[in-house]
Amino acid sequence: MRRIEHSYTAIILLTIFILSPYRILMAAGLPDGETDQSRVLSNSGHPVTEDVEMEADRPNSVFDKKNDGDFNLKSYRMNETLRLSGEKLDSPSVSISDMSKLRKGSAPSSNRYRGKKKIALSVLASALLPGLGELYLYADQGDRSDWSTLARVPSFMGMDAFLWYKYKINHDEGIDTKKEYEAFCDEHWSEERFLLQHPYCENVGGCDDWQEYNENAGDDWPQYYFLYIPKSLDREEYYENCGKYDAFVFGWDDWDPEGWDYSYETFEPWTPNRTIYWDLREESDKFVVRADQYLMMLMLNRVVSMIDVLWLAHQMNNDTVDDGGWSLDIMPDAVNPAVGISYRF
Repeated sequence: MRRIEHSYTAIILLTIFILSPYRILMAAGLPDGETDQSRVLSNSGHPVTEDVEMEADRPNSVFDKKNDGDFNLKSYRMNETLRLSGEKLDSPSVSISDMSKLRKGSAPSSNRYRGKKKIALSVLASALLPGLGELYLYADQGDRSDWSTLARVPSFMGMDAFLWYKYKINHDEGIDTKKEYEAFCDEHWSEERFLLQHPYCENVGGCDDWQEYNENAGDDWPQYYFLYIPKSLDREEYYENCGKYDAFVFGWDDWDPEGWDYSYETFEPWTPNRTIYWDLREESDKFVVRADQYLMMLMLNRVVSMIDVLWLAHQMNNDTVDDGGWSLDIMPDAVNPAVGISYRF
């Protein structure tokens, strides 16, 4: 009986000893089904090399017909991932400015709206102050090293300051000279004297008022008549007429009728005071006209600046926005980066 038990014990130990190398191979994860030089332990415990024909133990393929019904996609992906022995890719290094440029290129519609807004703001700024639109475009552009836009600013602003200075000087001189000739007229010309010394009024013993002169003098003395407008009705017309027309020479305090026989041939309409007065008027008008010219140049300076920023903004928009054709849009977003190919009509 003991002999039989010893026999059973020997058989069990022998079975364990024979199966041990196979268990070791399975634990080591060596694949089956391939002809490979596999390392196997001998009975003595020393490694030996032999050709082993192993059965294929690869993951099931999606193209195997036998797996049409029970294909496990998650398991397949995991097995395929474990079979790959790749290296980790380094993250690309992208600067903030490059990402900003790429984002601008990836949003053409937003850039078009911003481009139109840029043009409107720059033109409005130049209309208010020449050079201000150029300064806005320089501050808004990405490349601050480009000084061509900034160089325009002092030119337009300097010209505007110079023109305003010249306008003010000439305008003030014109106003001062105008006050001077008006005071001179008030001092040396009077309506009362005119209504006494005019030929018509003189022949009737003096006109009672300016309405009488206007109604009758033109019929009797047409060569010495011009419609009189008092200062109370039109100040500008009053100061212009007293020195401009010969009919009003009779109101100057230095009018001398001596030697005049009421004929136009012996008539001397330009008295010394009238000559001084008219010179003052011409000088005043010269300053006023010059001031108006500087004002027109101020407007022209604004128009040139507006056209300049319109062109600059158009050029800058063309550098950042592709209005047509094929384009590669790169969106380096931290969460969902993407690359797209588009065609803009």
